[in-house]
Amino acid sequence: MIPKVETAGIAFLDPPYPLELEYEKAMLALADEPPGLVIAQHSSRFAIGEGYGVLKRTRVVRQGDNSMSFFAVEEPPERRLEAR
Repeated sequence: MIPKVETAGIAFLDPPYPLELEYEKAMLALADEPPGLVIAQHSSRFAIGEGYGVLKRTRVVRQGDNSMSFFAVEEPPERRLEAR
């Protein structure tokens, strides 16, 4: 029997701030089978990317030196028009 693989609904990333290169690696790995939402906590001084593969940044919440960037799969324009 093949085990069923499930994708998480939310992924939260909080690597130590000095390991900034780890964000890109983790985001690209998540983009292969993206969850519904990715939240990446990072230094406000770190310029995290606008997108990684199919994951696009939708929001940033800043508080002092700490920021949280929210990423989700961007729907193609034709799907957005269908939803109206």
